[in-house]
Amino acid sequence: MIRQRVDLEQKLKESSCDELWKDLQQIKGAAQQIWQTPKLRWYPDHGLRHSHRIIELIGQIVEPLYRRNPDYFLPEELFVLLASCYLHDIGMQDLRVRVNEEDEN
Repeated sequence: MIRQRVDLEQKLKESSCDELWKDLQQIKGAAQQIWQTPKLRWYPDHGLRHSHRIIELIGQIVEPLYRRNPDYFLPEELFVLLASCYLHDIGMQDLRVRVNEEDEN
């Protein structure tokens, strides 16, 4: 059974916040560039395809909410949600660990 879903990116694109849409496209492009050359070979692919799947799943989860209220998320909330989907695994591209001097004591 295919579940209904809300196209969250389309919702943001159709909002009156063109600047947020442009910012999301920049984040998406930067994430794509970062994931183009995975630095940790043992870490699974968490590039754009992975992010798109997460966005689809969230779209399925919130679909009943949107049925009741087509403006469920404010554009700013939608931007943060979508940006987090693209950025949530970026830290796995860098194993450097900063140690605070206080942590050494």
